[in-house]
Amino acid sequence: MPMHIEIHCVVISDPIVCYRALIRFVKDPEEPAWRGYFYAAVMFLFFLLQTAVLHQYSVKAMLIGMRLRSTICASVYNKVC
Repeated sequence: MPMHIEIHCVVISDPIVCYRALIRFVKDPEEPAWRGYFYAAVMFLFFLLQTAVLHQYSVKAMLIGMRLRSTICASVYNKVC
C-alpha cells in the first residue's frame, strides 16, 4: 500500500503549498508576472503527478481484484467438479 500514502501526500501538499503562494501572488500587485506563470506550472505538475500516481494505484488495485476473483472462481470450480 505505499502508493496509497503517496497519493495522500500529493493531495494534501498541493493546496497547502500552491494555493497559499497563489493567494499571496494575487494580493500583491507588485509581484512579477513570471511568478504567476511559475505557480500555475507548479499546480499543473502537481495535478499531473496526482493523476499519474492515482492511475497506477487504481490499476494495481484492479489487477489484485481480478486475480482474487479468478482464484476464487477456480477454487469453486475445482470444488464443484
